Amino acid sequence: MEIVDRIYTSAFTLAIDWLDVFCYEEREDPATSILPIPSEEQSSFDYGDVGLVAQPYGTPFYQVAYQVYVYGEEVATLQCHPRTLGKWKPGAAAIKMHNHVLYRSDWMDLLTLICHTLKLGINNVTRLDIALDFQTDEDPHLPELLNYYYKQMPGTLQLHMKGRATFNARDMNRETMCFQQFIIGSASSGKQVSVYNKTKEIEKSHKGYIAAFWLANGLDPQSRVYRLELRLKSEGLHCLEGFEFTLLDDPAYLASIIRTSFESFFEFAKANPGDTNTRRWEELQLFNWEAMGASLLPKTSAPVVNDFYKVRLFLHLAIKQALATNVHENLMRSNLETAVHQVVHYGVQEYASKQALKLIKKYRKMCKTPDRISLLCRLFEVNPQSLED
Repeated sequence: MEIVDRIYTSAFTLAIDWLDVFCYEEREDPATSILPIPSEEQSSFDYGDVGLVAQPYGTPFYQVAYQVYVYGEEVATLQCHPRTLGKWKPGAAAIKMHNHVLYRSDWMDLLTLICHTLKLGINNVTRLDIALDFQTDEDPHLPELLNYYYKQMPGTLQLHMKGRATFNARDMNRETMCFQQFIIGSASSGKQVSVYNKTKEIEKSHKGYIAAFWLANGLDPQSRVYRLELRLKSEGLHCLEGFEFTLLDDPAYLASIIRTSFESFFEFAKANPGDTNTRRWEELQLFNWEAMGASLLPKTSAPVVNDFYKVRLFLHLAIKQALATNVHENLMRSNLETAVHQVVHYGVQEYASKQALKLIKKYRKMCKTPDRISLLCRLFEVNPQSLED
């Protein structure tokens, strides 16, 4: 049980690895566009410190795409002039900061200058990836813990993932027989976590600026560095009440977003066979959040349950489908993720846990894939020992 009791306390770095923002032109006349439309005669535009160079083609949502230069350096991509407005107002645009810029201390200043020069107002963040990097040569805490969790045999549960996300392991090292990448959650949802060997990835991508960032912030680029990457889309960010864009250059605020996003999503606890309620099991702290300056941010409240009967029906359908039918694995997991999302959305976790226990007992004899029973126990916080009662 030693591996279960440890907390990672060694050196780490925090940075933004992906940033997309949705903007609107601050037009004086709603009918008059501020951003130019390129032509054969003119495809670049000079605004002093900021310059735009048109790309040959637009994107599926925007007619025009520009590379943005600040002080002569390419730092971002700008998409503008939507093909169809839909829910958008006239003047909608999107900015994606280049990856190498986000590892510098002045990325916020550059984005502010772009918006001020082009008269763009930031409406919201549509994607935010936060990277927490840590050395594992001397303290392989998290990858060992995740391997330990993934390799547990049914009936010998010692480590329980309290979060409601799906869990997958990839990229096995044939020498150590340990996995080097873990995916928590779905790429199609508003929130996903990936834990992987970043040193190995950099050897392929040749992103020397990340290694330089590590070195400048106390990590040894020559050692083995793992990354915990939290990927949030707009719906994931909307769960954070009072999300403050101007604080994204503060590492403590980034750590607070990670810590808050892990609640009811990616948490571990020591299994207690004597207690059927997994909510009372002792939680583990993956990192020393206090040392990172991470606090729990307020979250938006769940809506009042007014479609409870729909949640009940879909929960029953998804669990029965997982155990009593030969439905394709991808469809089964997709329906379970939808059921979990509804349960969390309406705040009926306790009901779902009790109901899942009853349904698993009812349909488990029809199940030809025992792993699905373990999956359901984890998703709906059912103690596997209680199935024998």
